[in-house]
Parts: sequence; C-alpha cells; structure tokens
Amino acid sequence: MKKIIICIMLCATLCGCQKTNETKPILNDISFDINITYYNEKYFASGKMQDNILTLEMKEPSEIEGMVLILSDSSVKVNYKGLTFEPTKNSLLPSACSMFYDALDAVLKGSAKLQDDDKNFSVTQKLQNGEFVMRFSPSGLPIDVKYTSGVLEGEFLRVTLL
Repeated sequence: MKKIIICIMLCATLCGCQKTNETKPILNDISFDINITYYNEKYFASGKMQDNILTLEMKEPSEIEGMVLILSDSSVKVNYKGLTFEPTKNSLLPSACSMFYDALDAVLKGSAKLQDDDKNFSVTQKLQNGEFVMRFSPSGLPIDVKYTSGVLEGEFLRVTLL
C-alpha cells in the first residue's frame, strides 16, 4: 500500500510541477547576418546590436560592399571608404535600415507581448512607418521581421549572442 501511495505522489509531483517559461526577445548583445528586401532592392549585411546601437556592414550588392551604417535613437551615420556622413532620412538604404532599427527598438522598449504560433513566437506592433511582425525562436532569438505593407522584410541568419 505504501508503494502505491509513494508512486502516486511521485507521479503527481512530476506531472504537476510543470511551469511554462515565458520567452523574452533577445535583441541586444547579438550578432547576425541579415537578408534585407526593401521594395525591390535586396541587401545582405552582417550586423550587431549592442547597447541599443545597430551596426550593419553591407556585403551585397557589391557596389556598396564595406559600407557601415550605425543607427541609434537619435542618428544614422554612414562610413564608406573613409568618409563619414549623416544622410537624410529619405535616402534609400538609410531609410530601409531606419525602418529595421525602429522595429528592433520598438520590441526592446515596447510592452507588446509575445504571441505563440506553434513552435515560434511573434510580436505585432504599429509604428509611424507602418505595422510590422517580428518572429522569434523559442529561445528568444529573432527569425525575421516583416512590415505588413510589404515594404521591408528582413531574414536573420546565424544569430549569436555576444
């Protein structure tokens, strides 16, 4: 009789103590490669996000290979072949990268909750540039970001923690 009671208590303890872990997005202190599509333009870059500063080094297209964009809350800076400048917001590449940074920053600062969709999680949020959906793996690392208007899409590759 004691063995049966012990088995029941053991099973109840093991089955009843399952706690759901809340996944949190990990967007700071990461490095990644990213495919960016902005309208019909395609870019490939290596990037990192540290201390709310996004740094992207362009790899493709070959015409802008080596260009480094540094984005923060207050500025966009471009370093290219020894020249550093701050472009206007309506320049094509800085505009795309600004939309990308705005989505990352909104998730970092926002109070939006992750929504479960099977294995992965997503955040949907509206900004002045439009509404975006960002998907995350169960570990909290980003998978992709898409603006619902179809203007901008970014697919994260080889995401690692710094």
